[in-house]
Amino acid sequence: MVLDKQRTGKTGVAFGLLRCRRGGKDVKIINGNVDANDEMIFPYFLGDEGDDGNTFTVRIGRRVGYGEWTYFTVADEPEFELYYTNAPRALQGTMSAAQVSMIHCLLDDDDHYGVYIKKVSPSEIEYAVGRREDFQGEFHGKIYRQAL
Repeated sequence: MVLDKQRTGKTGVAFGLLRCRRGGKDVKIINGNVDANDEMIFPYFLGDEGDDGNTFTVRIGRRVGYGEWTYFTVADEPEFELYYTNAPRALQGTMSAAQVSMIHCLLDDDDHYGVYIKKVSPSEIEYAVGRREDFQGEFHGKIYRQAL
């Protein structure tokens, strides 16, 4: 697919301005929504309510790759709340939890281990409960899948 041939509002104007200027044909356009392997970057920042109980705190950023188990929180209750947003201003730490989306994630196992999250697609995650060493290789426990 050749992006500079698609005529859309803002991108059409931007590509047109680039093509019209001297040397504009030599401009390399890089898609920031894909990684080095041309795989779509996970669009969400994952987090929870901060220590104050009101501010959204990012725990897992967009650049954590697919298939990587990442520690999220302690598993001390039968459910936890996962907050998420695709707004980059979440990294500033000024968004309230009410400004982002939230889902309840249920657990069968709440034995004070950790909850680990793995990104599996641009709109789905998997989460599981275990110790850090359980996630060093292939995880063999119960895995939950959640759509965002």
